[in-house]
Amino acid sequence: MNKVKDLLTLPINKITYWTDSTIVLSWIRCSSKTWKTFVANRISEIHELTNASDWNHVGTAENPADILSRGSTAQVLAENQFWWKGPTWLQEDNGKPSYNEEIKNVDEVPERRQVVSLASEINYDLFNRYSSLTRLQRITAYCLRFKNNVLARLSHSNEFHSGPLKPVELRTSMNILLKIAQQQTFKAELQLLQTSKSLCKSSKILRLLKIAQQQTFKAELQLLQTSKSLCKSSKILSSNPFVDNEGLLRYGDLFL
Repeated sequence: MNKVKDLLTLPINKITYWTDSTIVLSWIRCSSKTWKTFVANRISEIHELTNASDWNHVGTAENPADILSRGSTAQVLAENQFWWKGPTWLQEDNGKPSYNEEIKNVDEVPERRQVVSLASEINYDLFNRYSSLTRLQRITAYCLRFKNNVLARLSHSNEFHSGPLKPVELRTSMNILLKIAQQQTFKAELQLLQTSKSLCKSSKILRLLKIAQQQTFKAELQLLQTSKSLCKSSKILSSNPFVDNEGLLRYGDLFL
């Protein structure tokens, strides 16, 4: 089209492109990444040279270029006004056919690239590889430092870390390890809590909480379960605790 424009001496304010293929029009009106490689390469080139909004659909019966594809002699072509002037509506102000174009649904258009989503569950085996939590914490901290130093170099930042590990690096690595451990051990509980739902009575967290309370507040539990008052020296006296139906210590809506 640029070559044609250069040859013409007429001022051109707007260019409109026409195709009698609704499939091709669907290809052009979507991102080239939507289609398989062969089509994507050609649509990408069209997008570079033209605007997708400048493309329109014309029916085969009103497409003068289709005369040649069906075969015609030079004499017939020379006398064919449709070949030289195109459909009558092309000369009108609107310059568009009266019928509505039927663009295909993207899901129905051939050559669409198939996108496959894979969900994998990552199993961290870190805790079984090291016998010491402290060692695992330090190794994780060094890995995080390496990652941060690489990102700092890529972003041309001067925030490089070296030498002995800093307390903040050790805290960060421990928080990450705790998060991984919780995701492995309390996956169902996390999903419930993240959606503001209550934990099941058989929850591992509630069982662990019950064991911890029995070890830490053994005397208090025995007194409260027998409807007796707590000793004045009890650490939880000021919380006004009570034992719920599951045998767990609470104060208000919270666990102790």
